[in-house]
Amino acid sequence: NLLADERDSVLPVADDRLAGLPDWLLGAMRAAARERGLPGQVVTLSRSLIMPFLELADDRALRETALAAWAARGSGQGAGGGATDNRGVVTEILALRHEMARLLGYADFASFRLEPEMARDAARVEDL
Repeated sequence: NLLADERDSVLPVADDRLAGLPDWLLGAMRAAARERGLPGQVVTLSRSLIMPFLELADDRALRETALAAWAARGSGQGAGGGATDNRGVVTEILALRHEMARLLGYADFASFRLEPEMARDAARVEDL
């Protein structure tokens, strides 16, 4: 789901909003647009494209929009819609981890996971 959002989400960037972007990044943004049959240049959620864009683009509002899309990956709020929503999967994983820990005699998953570690339990981690 996360990869689908990264693949499918595109943010078109107008020519007048390209300040601060080096030629190599502009070339990559134009190539991403061509691959999708779009004119101009786009930012995708591919790490190799969005990270330098977030670091180098002068346009703060555009960076905020791109960062919000990056943060929403896997939440079903991006280009993929509800089909890429991982929140139900995460809830199920957490419930199964809790159930496994209880079946093995632990109060919770943190207690199960931390026992073989140096910290030994969640209270010691909190103290640290």
